[in-house]
Amino acid sequence: MMPTTQNKGAGTKMAADPALQSVHSGAASTGIRRLNPADGLFLRAEHLDQIQAYAGELALLCASGGGSGVVYGYSLELRDDTLTAGLGLAFDPSGRALRNRAALTVDLSRLLRPVPGRIWIVEVVAAEAIPGGSEPVYSSVCATSCGPESSIQPWLDDAVQVRVRADSLPGDWVNASADKALSAIVSAYFDRERRSGDPWLTPASANAAIPSILGRPWQAPSPAAAPAAGAVPIGLLAWIDDTWVVDVWSARRDRMTTPPQTAWPFHLGLRPEPVFTAQLLQFQDQLADRPVDIKPALTERFVELPPAGFLPVPAGLREGVTVEDWLTAALGNALELRIVHCPPDAAVSAVGLAQHLDRIPLVRNADPAPQVLILIPDVPADLPAVRTDVLGWVAFVREPELSADLKRARPQPQEAPVAVHVLTAPNVRARYLPAMEAAAPAEPVMRVDYLEQDWQLLTAADELAAVRAAIAELGSKAPVDVLATCADVARQPLVAARARALTAALGLDAERRTGGVYAEQLDGDDAVFLFVRGAR
Repeated sequence: MMPTTQNKGAGTKMAADPALQSVHSGAASTGIRRLNPADGLFLRAEHLDQIQAYAGELALLCASGGGSGVVYGYSLELRDDTLTAGLGLAFDPSGRALRNRAALTVDLSRLLRPVPGRIWIVEVVAAEAIPGGSEPVYSSVCATSCGPESSIQPWLDDAVQVRVRADSLPGDWVNASADKALSAIVSAYFDRERRSGDPWLTPASANAAIPSILGRPWQAPSPAAAPAAGAVPIGLLAWIDDTWVVDVWSARRDRMTTPPQTAWPFHLGLRPEPVFTAQLLQFQDQLADRPVDIKPALTERFVELPPAGFLPVPAGLREGVTVEDWLTAALGNALELRIVHCPPDAAVSAVGLAQHLDRIPLVRNADPAPQVLILIPDVPADLPAVRTDVLGWVAFVREPELSADLKRARPQPQEAPVAVHVLTAPNVRARYLPAMEAAAPAEPVMRVDYLEQDWQLLTAADELAAVRAAIAELGSKAPVDVLATCADVARQPLVAARARALTAALGLDAERRTGGVYAEQLDGDDAVFLFVRGAR
């Protein structure tokens, strides 16, 4: 059909023909064949088989598009040389459903051990179908059965089995001490998984060169082809110190994302959600094996931490010991800690936002030490339903270094440091102002940095120790009144907010020792005065 023209004034305009706006190829079979029934068809076994094959193929394709992994169940229990997997459901990479409706046991006694560099992967895999039922066989249509001993089994039950497969895991973990062996194995396994994802923007191995990103196949699909049938890992086994050790989350990946949602993050140097969740849960599970204390420190048990996670804190610390002091000792002085006080929801959200950050090496007295935020959820939630006095945990999050030009990856102060004085409180609060005027010229306990025209505290947590010590000398449990001073009345709201941030960083709010935070006008530079009431 030829395009038509329409006269409009002095000119003409071509009218678009929809039939000429697209082209297509010839049709190609999808490989999914269904029965095309018609009257007169002599229905045979092959037709019934094709009906089943069509439904099965559709189910496989739909399931494979949702990704592989465990949907529920498949818990592992290890007793001596017997490993038991509980009931569960998983999908293998091809989309095949692997459902176990009864516990499955594996005898480990025949495995060869120890072998240097060897681990074992516990996995669920499809097994040969199990025939079932009984029906007589007929020699021809409308005839009687061939005999009482002639029968067939007309049913096939899909089956699964748990397999323990030997695997070789290279790395320095083979030389780790017994206490650190599991953590070292896990770290090596996670790194192998990262490298097997074919990262394009980060090294595939230590000190490896990174090819130009211009040569990467950015247009190519990932994954490039349909995944093959295979096993679904549900755990890892290791022979450590003459005993079996099972670790679930180093190998298990729950079914959360589609294949492209796993493949592309690996290429981009990111961490897919199932991998991040597994790394977080693996740490929390291993951490729960023993109490957390300063002796032995976590550096005696772990070689790495996930990029974020949760740590328990004791219900009561001895007098003069802060949460930061306790955590520094429990972490073996391996990290540079910065304390942030926040509501619980902010702490939990911060852990989730650390999904793509590097894991945290845990080396005692490291120099330089990785920077880690400690999020103490002691700011009361504004929603009554989730408010509580004691949570018993803190969150840790790796603090990214965004620029080499910034000191320790933090903003630099743009104003003069604020002097902090610790004083014995006068008997009456009316005497506070004369006491401040007298103390202002004296050398302060410390000077605190804040971001310009902001309340954000920039001073590192270890620099606050002198202030806490000075307060403890005057009264370790006494209430503290906080007064912030400035020469300009218009700046009083800002200096009051800065004083509040300082009291939070010192832990006074958490200990409910703050008698009040006030702002006063006083000539001279900004300052904060901490009046310890009821001092010895």
